[in-house]
Amino acid sequence: MLQYIGNSKEILEHLKNKGFTTTLIRKEKLLSESTLQNLRNGKMIDSNTLGKVCDMLSCQPSDLVVNVTSEQDQKKYINILKSVK
Repeated sequence: MLQYIGNSKEILEHLKNKGFTTTLIRKEKLLSESTLQNLRNGKMIDSNTLGKVCDMLSCQPSDLVVNVTSEQDQKKYINILKSVK
């Protein structure tokens, strides 16, 4: 599962520091209000929007998110592979 590195609200702070205030983002329709709300609430944004945020911040997705697999899911995937052999 993808998770934000740090707090998703930090992304909004980084955008603001780059000059992309929420007012400007809304005015220029750079990101939707639901995307801004998702970032405020720690909800994951879709990959296309993540790409747009990375473009705005001049960074890579790996600077903002990380994939974390639970031990339970790892075992599940291993068992599935064992069952098809």
